[in-house]
Amino acid sequence: FELEMLGIERKLAQTEGRESDLPALETRMAVLSDYSGTRDRNLRARLHQQAEENSEDLVHLALRQSQLAQTVEAKLQPLLERGYLAEAARVLGLAPGANAIALLADGFLLQDRDGIYWKQKRLSSLQGKILRTLEGRTEISKEHLVEVVWGYRYSPLRHDSMVYTAMSSLRKALGPGGAWIVASESGYRLGAALHWGKKRVSIAEPRPVALPKEWISLNHRQIEIMEWLARERFVKVTDCKSRFQVSEITALRDLDDLRRRNYVVRIGKARATRYSLTAKTAKEGPTP
Repeated sequence: FELEMLGIERKLAQTEGRESDLPALETRMAVLSDYSGTRDRNLRARLHQQAEENSEDLVHLALRQSQLAQTVEAKLQPLLERGYLAEAARVLGLAPGANAIALLADGFLLQDRDGIYWKQKRLSSLQGKILRTLEGRTEISKEHLVEVVWGYRYSPLRHDSMVYTAMSSLRKALGPGGAWIVASESGYRLGAALHWGKKRVSIAEPRPVALPKEWISLNHRQIEIMEWLARERFVKVTDCKSRFQVSEITALRDLDDLRRRNYVVRIGKARATRYSLTAKTAKEGPTP
């Protein structure tokens, strides 16, 4: 706008014979023309992949770096670092304004009609598996969810609290996208499209496992600890705290309860304390 006004002023100066005003007007117009020209050159560089560009234009540099990258992850990195979320959504192919969750290597991107949000914190493997199971389905029953995600034969008394806890944790992790996990009497559905930052790896649905009747009073974390110890010899309180994203007191309470039930033994003291299955428990573990 200023450039246009200066052009009019220059024309008037020439018409009125004010030659002394022309140098200052032309100098200012040259500065503004160079700025406009730089912006245009950077736009041409992005559109036609030309080498001409201005290294001081940070927006251009980020877009250019993204354009030249070979993988989706590399294209997204400069955009997410500088907060250009609309361009990141375009790279991912998200439909504008549609509810969407994009799971990426370093976090996840949420999009709804009000905006786009980036959270630099990865979901847990369990949370990612739940989303993947819900993806593209109108609704999934709790029975099917338990069998696919956890690999157990569904029992309402044993597993309903486990599913409720996992869903509550997922809603909390998703923040504004938590409302997209919709519950009904028969199951759950996902009210958003799910996108993956890289090619998905197919995972076969596990065969449901029948658990020992004695384990019916265990919570879902304790059941996973038992199965974990069947694969690994020892676990520590800090291992359980990190895996289940609970407090150290809760992790210790779970392990100590298993010890009192004679399912595990405690080895060592203080920070060196570890837990392992008793010989009897290891022999009578869950059977297919």
